[in-house]
Amino acid sequence: MLVRSCLVVSLAAALAPAQAQSPANQAKDQAAITELDSVQVLGRAQRLYKADEAAVATRTDTPLERVPQSVQVLPRELIDDQAARQVTDLYRSISGVSYFSYAGVTLRGFRQENVLYDGLRGDPYSGFSVPQLFNIERIEVLKGPGGALYGGGDPGGVINYVSKKPKRQSERSVEVQAGNYGFRAASVELTGPLAGNERLRYRVGAYADDESPFRRNTDSQSLIGDVAIAMDVGDTGELTLQYTDVTQDLGGNRLRGVPVDDNGNFLAAIDWNHNEPTDYLDMRAKVASAKYTASPSDSLDIDVSARWFENSEAQQYHEPMGLIDRDRDGVAEWMTRQFRDQLRDNRALAVNANAVKRFAFAGLDHQLLFGADGYRVDNDFTSRTANADTARGPVPGIDLFHPVYGLTSAASYRLERLPRTGTSTRGLRYGAYVQDEITLSQRWYLLAGLRWDGFKDENRLNGADVDGDDLSWRVGATYTAQPGLNLYASMASGFLPQTTANQSDSVGGPFDPERSKQWEVGAKSTSTASGSSPTPCSI
Repeated sequence: MLVRSCLVVSLAAALAPAQAQSPANQAKDQAAITELDSVQVLGRAQRLYKADEAAVATRTDTPLERVPQSVQVLPRELIDDQAARQVTDLYRSISGVSYFSYAGVTLRGFRQENVLYDGLRGDPYSGFSVPQLFNIERIEVLKGPGGALYGGGDPGGVINYVSKKPKRQSERSVEVQAGNYGFRAASVELTGPLAGNERLRYRVGAYADDESPFRRNTDSQSLIGDVAIAMDVGDTGELTLQYTDVTQDLGGNRLRGVPVDDNGNFLAAIDWNHNEPTDYLDMRAKVASAKYTASPSDSLDIDVSARWFENSEAQQYHEPMGLIDRDRDGVAEWMTRQFRDQLRDNRALAVNANAVKRFAFAGLDHQLLFGADGYRVDNDFTSRTANADTARGPVPGIDLFHPVYGLTSAASYRLERLPRTGTSTRGLRYGAYVQDEITLSQRWYLLAGLRWDGFKDENRLNGADVDGDDLSWRVGATYTAQPGLNLYASMASGFLPQTTANQSDSVGGPFDPERSKQWEVGAKSTSTASGSSPTPCSI
């Protein structure tokens, strides 16, 4: 529509008939002309989900084309166009990612659990819940070790969820959705200046959905409330406060799949489920965050942020333990089961501070980053298990071909007589880092970063603890071969401390952290002729 409007204006001027006028008439017409303010319209002739920056790459506003590491950004436009409501809907759009289980993935061949929200640790969906996208503006994926910026983590990469923030312009949105498997959802979002004051802005959002997937005895309900306030502080400062409340109820969610034969063929219908109708996973999470940003001078940016969350995940489910030939007809048709009653509680606090200084030295432009962060998480887990009837327990199995549900439930197993076991741990992560981005020429860019980390994991049941420290680094260069084509090479390292539960001396612990190192070369290409860049039209 933008291009067509521009063409209409241009063609109207070109096709207007030329008329000869006398000097007197020309002077009269010029006197009647009223000078109007100029208007510039910016828009897109085509949208290609192009992102120019991602905070996860360098913690600065460096263009992605200059980052010597693979980074992928999934903007809100892509999320909306794919009608994605939870992160599992987007895995097919992230290169190098394969689905693992529940919301888990493998990234570049490694199990991925290094998740950030707005650059800070603390996943409110930790456990077996599924992250929702209602209050997410975009998803950023840094591929490869991220230890030079974020400390201990998985070598496959880092996934950063960027949440929606209050806007300076008023927006109102009400949305209703419906789909197959009984899916229905509704949401409302309000944002803009508060009481007409652009220096004080707000955002309010609410979302609810309900679905009954194709697997038997499964259902899903999510409820999200999100409120935020942003205020200008001084000439360049901004303070943002945000609170999010999440409820997720997943019936029969602990799915272990459908058994297959040696050739990979399903042995039962794909809607078969080992869970009973009363099995569930209920998650409750609360998240509060604060972030302050400012630019005291044209060459200095600072930001300080903190994020607190707690979540509780209760679940009861039947765990498949293996097929047996109960009727001795030569076909294993009976799935034996345990029953598990589990409760997970997590509480965490993350803090981070950064300063970015831009300056020239030795004839080269530098962008120097200094930062520090800390993270503390408390994890409590309790569990009790009722054994299968084949192991002298009260839990019956279920037929693979002709399942009959509803004959048993948690009420059948006298759980109050079973002993509870569990763990209680506290993990501490803290570190400081420095990073320099150097412009060597109009084509060459260099990045180098170094981080020191300390960690301590404590078993709060027996008082045992493990601590240590490590160094991580990253160095790389980017070369602009031609506009829209950049070549890069990089080396990066990372480490991942063992969890406290795995450090027991009874199994040979304590163990050193896992360490990783990556060498990578690649090319980044963007098209400027495709319409992905804003096209100006002056009137």
